[in-house]
Amino acid sequence: MTIHNVYVFRKSGEPLVHVKIGSIEADPCLVTGLLSAIYSFTLEITKKRLKSITVEDCQFVVLEDKDSSLIFAACVDFEESVIDIQKRLKDIKRLFTRKYKDINYVGDVTFFKPFEKEIKEVMFAPPINIDGSTLLTVKEKLKEMSELSEIQGCALYSATGKPILSIQIPKNIEVSLLKRIEGLLLASSTFQELKPVLIRVEKFPVIVIGSDLLILAVVVQDDESVGVASIVAEEYLKKIDFTIKIAGSVLED
Repeated sequence: MTIHNVYVFRKSGEPLVHVKIGSIEADPCLVTGLLSAIYSFTLEITKKRLKSITVEDCQFVVLEDKDSSLIFAACVDFEESVIDIQKRLKDIKRLFTRKYKDINYVGDVTFFKPFEKEIKEVMFAPPINIDGSTLLTVKEKLKEMSELSEIQGCALYSATGKPILSIQIPKNIEVSLLKRIEGLLLASSTFQELKPVLIRVEKFPVIVIGSDLLILAVVVQDDESVGVASIVAEEYLKKIDFTIKIAGSVLED
């Protein structure tokens, strides 16, 4: 995951917490002021709350807490899943509002500096905690599936769209595939027990199927192989899902 900056600020644009992690540098007051203005403008014009803004190769993911009039935002690479980052921001929001709910802040923002550690812990926590042995087993199953004549490659994601493993996925479609999966998640909110869905990424037919824990994307060789690939995808997702759960590797919320 490539995270550059995380912000907690008032809807007025006043920054309370800023954590710089990556290489992008900018005055946090300017950034939060701009995000606040764009957020308010979007809400006024569209009556919808802004979720993300893309700026060249990076994106700002935004989450509002209406009760406290605070906005939580993260600047991450474009390749990152908006769904996954939003979930992490929700965790940060819950921790922050619980810790500081009875504090009427006035003055020096260094008061909130200790919270930077908690932000880093949330942003770097794996969506699924897979130990080395289990990860190797899962990787072998994906390789085994990718060697079938009907399948060109496959990729495994968390239920929030965070990439876990990729086997033989063409480089030119990796980001496009991630964003298509992200779109499906935004439309359905969950892939739990979802039957195989056929999408097209560039010229490739792709089978996407999910459980409460994982999302599996399978790039198919051609349209004639879609039927067989769908059956294979279901079987392997069940195997991988069971492997991770039986190992007790699911990260507790």
